[in-house]
Amino acid sequence: MSIDYHPFFRTAILLAFLAACNPSIANDSAASTGAGGLQLTREARISMRKEGLFISTEKVRVEYEFVNDTDQTVVTEVAFPIPDFTFEFDDPGGPRSMDDFKVWVEGKEVEYKTEIKTSAKGRDITPLLNRYEVDANSFGHFDWKTNQSSDFAKLPADARQELVRAGAFNADVDSFPAWTVSKTYHWPQAFPSHGILHVVHEYRPIKGFTRIEVHELDPDRRKQEIADEKEKLAANNAKRDASLLDEITWLDHQISEFCVDKNTRDGLVSAVSARQRMPRTKGEGSWGEYVGFLWVDYILTTANSWKTPIQNFELVIEKPEPGSLPGKSFASFCWSRREAG
Repeated sequence: MSIDYHPFFRTAILLAFLAACNPSIANDSAASTGAGGLQLTREARISMRKEGLFISTEKVRVEYEFVNDTDQTVVTEVAFPIPDFTFEFDDPGGPRSMDDFKVWVEGKEVEYKTEIKTSAKGRDITPLLNRYEVDANSFGHFDWKTNQSSDFAKLPADARQELVRAGAFNADVDSFPAWTVSKTYHWPQAFPSHGILHVVHEYRPIKGFTRIEVHELDPDRRKQEIADEKEKLAANNAKRDASLLDEITWLDHQISEFCVDKNTRDGLVSAVSARQRMPRTKGEGSWGEYVGFLWVDYILTTANSWKTPIQNFELVIEKPEPGSLPGKSFASFCWSRREAG
């Protein structure tokens, strides 16, 4: 089934939770999976009167009010697409398939269908995976104990070779899954004539997290570090290894996306300093000058075929419960908008 989307605008919401953090915690970093709102197929008779968005590190819940001002009931396809995701070995962000999506219409849970497409090397390999009964969503039922796809392991040698040639599995890295998953939940929905329809959907978000040294929060310091490293490279006629500059530039971009203003930055520095002064129990070790970040992405998407843009939008952000994260926690909020062509 092909579902046609017509985004009118896309607004990205970045929520960052900050806490003084032991360096032994969050040694890895992960990108989050930013899911978005409901979309309609081309249907200009429906408008969204209200959207209420609740975001926490454990739950995203969205409540909608759709309005049909026409004299006829309108039946159209409603969809919830999630961003494409790929297999990541020992991904610290956890599985990215988001299999706990739920939706209610007028208070009653609705059954939906799931469309899954897969691609590798720029081509659709969905029929190939289906032919060999390799489950795309779970990456061939990848077994973390054996570090292999059980669906792939049980196939005969010629079938495995065909999948490797197609780019479905990486022959150089223990035959790890190498495809990209495109996934959409969808269902037909009737919008009553001259009526309001209430739709709610909910899921557990995929969090991103990382840790950095607290002094890196100062944008002027990061800017100076980049300038100093560029000067060193120029002085050495570009013979110097540029990997350090790449690392500093990447870190600057990542921290910039956390939208840490001066007041929040000062609070973090103060909290880390206070943490360092706290007495530690035997064997606890030093906390160091580190800050841990957790973030949740949400992509707000409407359709350009709706009768009107969202008329009433409400956003609620919930910080983690006290004590659920090590040290004191802070919240930072990012909002950016770009017009779709």
